[in-house]
Amino acid sequence: MNIRKFKEIVSAWDNYEENFRLFRIWTENSYELFRKDMELDIEEENIIGFYDTEDEENKARYKWEGLELSTIINLYSKMGWKIDDSIKNKEILMDHDTLCVYYQGRLSDVLDKLILVDGDIEFCYGILYLGKQIDETARIHNKFIKRVLQGLKEYELTECLSLMGPDIKKVFVAMWFDDSMKKARESIEKVISDCEYKPMLIDIKEHNNQIVPEIFKEIDDSTFVVADLTGHRGGVYYEAGYAMAKGKQVILCCKDGETTHFDVAQINTIYWKDEDDLYERLIKRIKATIVENR
Repeated sequence: MNIRKFKEIVSAWDNYEENFRLFRIWTENSYELFRKDMELDIEEENIIGFYDTEDEENKARYKWEGLELSTIINLYSKMGWKIDDSIKNKEILMDHDTLCVYYQGRLSDVLDKLILVDGDIEFCYGILYLGKQIDETARIHNKFIKRVLQGLKEYELTECLSLMGPDIKKVFVAMWFDDSMKKARESIEKVISDCEYKPMLIDIKEHNNQIVPEIFKEIDDSTFVVADLTGHRGGVYYEAGYAMAKGKQVILCCKDGETTHFDVAQINTIYWKDEDDLYERLIKRIKATIVENR
């Protein structure tokens, strides 16, 4: 549901203005508690010398409040906000301990902006939409979103959750995690988000398990899969093959000029010239083969 329709429905409820006002105060206080918990945890670990460098401390903060860039972009789109330079210029960082690549997106990037929203209903909509995108195993969910949901119950606003619709469906993205693919990655994530799905890349999911079972689980949970074969990584072919074996629709992409393996040569593949071409052709393919048939 979009924000205009949400406002139209809840504005007819009894005592809605006061309830939304109190819920907003509850949520803002919960956010401050979350930040204090984070700072206290990091300060205690610093005292015992847990972090030797500033980089290690930054990674600890990311584990507390890290957000996928796609989550931030989705929220900006739903709220009608234009993506600003602070979001566009987010870096991709490498965690050398886990060999995972991640964006520097953080909860504070969106909460500080949401707090400036004038309307209490708009604020509630933004918080709930954000919460629906966050994995229940994430620290943000356990330390912040759960408190938010308690506030909904406290001020008799739980019906708002049903208005937000079902959880956003996921799309697994298999691709080469290399700096040269940064812009292509952003294009793929934006396409998926613009089609109202949530892109899932295994390198940005927190888990304590072996990587292959986690990949299988995410593919199993996804509506369809996008596999970019650029760079001809064995893992990408492996993940695309697993998805096909599970009956998932798989959209194959590859940078123009590269030749895909002969086993998939007969599959209708998107050969893209640049990131803008990738965006245009991929969104057309998803709308034609996925969105119109759901």
